[in-house]
Amino acid sequence: MKSNVSTSTLAGNFTHEVYTRFGEMPNEQRSRFFNRSREKLTALQNHKYKGAESDEPLDDAFFALEGLLNGMFYNEMARQPEWVVTSGSVQLRITENNGSYYVSNQEYLQAWAELYNSVTDRLNQHQDEVFVMADMVVQQVNTEEGFAEIHMELYTAPEQAGGAYPYMTPAVPYHGAEKAG
Repeated sequence: MKSNVSTSTLAGNFTHEVYTRFGEMPNEQRSRFFNRSREKLTALQNHKYKGAESDEPLDDAFFALEGLLNGMFYNEMARQPEWVVTSGSVQLRITENNGSYYVSNQEYLQAWAELYNSVTDRLNQHQDEVFVMADMVVQQVNTEEGFAEIHMELYTAPEQAGGAYPYMTPAVPYHGAEKAG
């Protein structure tokens, strides 16, 4: 796993490729992806996973972690509030095969549990706040030491009366903004 490219460059390129791939994916296909990912994590969590024990592609794991957290805790708001930002990171052991990165099912489940728990802990400790968005980025891909680091910025806001204010998984706006120049 020797590479001459810096871990941050690998991470930036990786994140860009993931957002491009999923940003161009049709909504129905993206919806099926998230449903399969949620079902797999639930089965792994309940020790009922019957699928192959093969590793999860890191790009799929990263996008699923971000999308599922955003979908699970989503809130509509009447106006854009002043956000409270907290952050955290998880590291996953990775393997590389022909330029693609993989994470074991156990590492995938552990990352999900850590990120999910950090969101629920924040919301339980600050019951006057609501979830706005979990924005994640792959901060490092270190092929020599065999790990990837996913950094999460958790946005919460003071609770307010309902009303529509759409927050989307960050990938689509990111990709759209990039294509617009």
